[in-house]
Amino acid sequence: MILDYKRYDPEYDPDKYTAIYRGNILTLDESNAGRFLEVMREHLLNLDQLLQYKKEFPGEPVIDVLIDFDQKFYVNGYAELPLEEYVPRGWRSVLGEPRKHLPPEIAQLL
Repeated sequence: MILDYKRYDPEYDPDKYTAIYRGNILTLDESNAGRFLEVMREHLLNLDQLLQYKKEFPGEPVIDVLIDFDQKFYVNGYAELPLEEYVPRGWRSVLGEPRKHLPPEIAQLL
């Protein structure tokens, strides 16, 4: 997931399109996380769905990115795409395994 779409594609203008992309939130950060989560609610996955995915696709990562709005920290699990370069100013980001940055009680489930 690209957090700072303006940095990724400076020429993108949502007003030029009829389709609404993630609620037209171009730079996702702690100030608009609540609105973003509301917009994305229909795509929400629960723990049972994640565990089912893990069962159906063993060895595949269950989560591809981790976004910590409180710590302003982003982990990109896609080695093929430099998504960690497109975070809001003032955020830290790394290329790595998102699961390793989860609390242990959650990481052990996934």
